[in-house]
Amino acid sequence: MHKFLLWLLVPFVVICFLAVVGIPLMQKDAGYVLIAIGGYVIEMRFWMAVIVLLLIWFCLWAVKTVMKGTWRATIKTFNWWPAKAQALLWQRQERAMAALWEGNIQEAHRNFTRIAKTKGQNNNVLSLINAANTASDLALFDDAGHYLTQAEALEDKTHAASLWVSRARLYQKQNKIDEALALANKALSHHKLHPGVLAMLLGLYRKQHDWLALQSLLPRFKKIHLLADDDFLALERDIYQGLLTQAENAKTLTEQWQAIPKSSKNDKPIEYCYLRQLLHLGCDDAVEPILRKMLKKHYDDELMTLFARTRTQDAGAQLQYAQRWLEHKADSPILLLALGRIAMRAELWGKAKDYFEQSLQLQPSPEAYAELAHLLAQLGEYQASNALFEQGLLFSASKAQPVADSLDTNKPAVSALAKTSS
Repeated sequence: MHKFLLWLLVPFVVICFLAVVGIPLMQKDAGYVLIAIGGYVIEMRFWMAVIVLLLIWFCLWAVKTVMKGTWRATIKTFNWWPAKAQALLWQRQERAMAALWEGNIQEAHRNFTRIAKTKGQNNNVLSLINAANTASDLALFDDAGHYLTQAEALEDKTHAASLWVSRARLYQKQNKIDEALALANKALSHHKLHPGVLAMLLGLYRKQHDWLALQSLLPRFKKIHLLADDDFLALERDIYQGLLTQAENAKTLTEQWQAIPKSSKNDKPIEYCYLRQLLHLGCDDAVEPILRKMLKKHYDDELMTLFARTRTQDAGAQLQYAQRWLEHKADSPILLLALGRIAMRAELWGKAKDYFEQSLQLQPSPEAYAELAHLLAQLGEYQASNALFEQGLLFSASKAQPVADSLDTNKPAVSALAKTSS
């Protein structure tokens, strides 16, 4: 508005000034101007010369303005094309990322491929890496390798680790685990806390059950908060259980157990895994006093199961010790099954049979069926044994049929049990 008034007011004032002052002045004294250049003489009235000069000034100003505007328009035109191209790239990048988040790998790969093939773009290495990663997810391994080779040829040291990880990812998809591990460890040697590398190593080592390697990486996982607290504790448990399970002799098992932090030793799954491995390696004499001590502090079905698996020189004394919990845990099918197993080792066939049958009445289980069937076979009751084996198989398949209903409907098993009872 102010500019409009200015452009309207200034010409009006000038015209008024010329009408009031200029025209009378020109009429009173016209004057003249004489210009001599070489052999040429130019003569005109003074006011005409003034008008000519003003016209010349105006023409020069107009030419300058036109040239300046043309130059600016040309510059803007040249700047518009790269900006437009970059804007299109950003739009394609957004579409690719959106497709990736939605799980549409095919669409993401199509956009990443177009970006990678666009010349003169920024972050060309990252575009090639994205195209390679999505190609790997689609099992287009040749295309992925081609894109990674192109990216590696650019020799961009800034994204060297990303290139190694992408190449390792491709090897992992191709089940070339050794090559993937070599590249992932190479990347880790340059970037000790790289989240992507550590996540890849976690997956690779876990798949290979390389618990020792995972144990060495635990501090780094914790430092960068790679896993949530619950997931980290679960990983710790898996590592320590895996190390204990892989121990091939008592000495190695003891060393592994001593290397476990005290806080983890108090974790029941880890502690029970240690006891199970001791039994597996035949260290029953070492396990039995530990289990007695633990059972004395608190009763636990799994502890009692392990106690029943422990072979001692005096099975009768072991049975008397385990029978202490009948007073408070008489309705525990696990306790009754454990007592039956110990009674079998003590060659107390009648007691063992009673315990197995009571366990089945309370809660049927494949283990109880199998143990009772073995006992009956040892006693020569092959018909009843076979019937119980069959019944155990049926129960394992269904996992739902109560023992009472099963005994009513399975006539061979009922008759066999009746005969052995008599």
